[in-house]
Amino acid sequence: MNANETIYSANVPNVCQKYINGAINPPSGPSCFSSLYSTIANHNATFSTCCSNAKPEIYDDDKPCFQYCMAGDFVAEKAMYECLKKSNINFGCTGTRDEAGNFSDAGPARNLSLGGALVVGLALVGVLSV
Repeated sequence: MNANETIYSANVPNVCQKYINGAINPPSGPSCFSSLYSTIANHNATFSTCCSNAKPEIYDDDKPCFQYCMAGDFVAEKAMYECLKKSNINFGCTGTRDEAGNFSDAGPARNLSLGGALVVGLALVGVLSV
């Protein structure tokens, strides 16, 4: 963790510390999701822009650390996915990518940086050990 991340994490609620730059699956789909807390500049504004007409909603009552945008259908989710994919932020969508790398609606698709993947991996270990 670099100095900026250390300073940033001091401002994140304790319950969300282990979820910086990561997220868990949203309550329903089709949708795309992300952390409310990210060290990536303009993360929340970018996420909101890619949600288009959908408004980001906070989820997980016990840990209000995550946001998601409901898509009206798979086509809308794919549009969100394509926007987020170009944005260079950490996110996930309830659809998936097929063998050719095309977005489809068969399962979760994620685009996490190495740091984000590490945070999500550590979060999963933490959740599984609870």
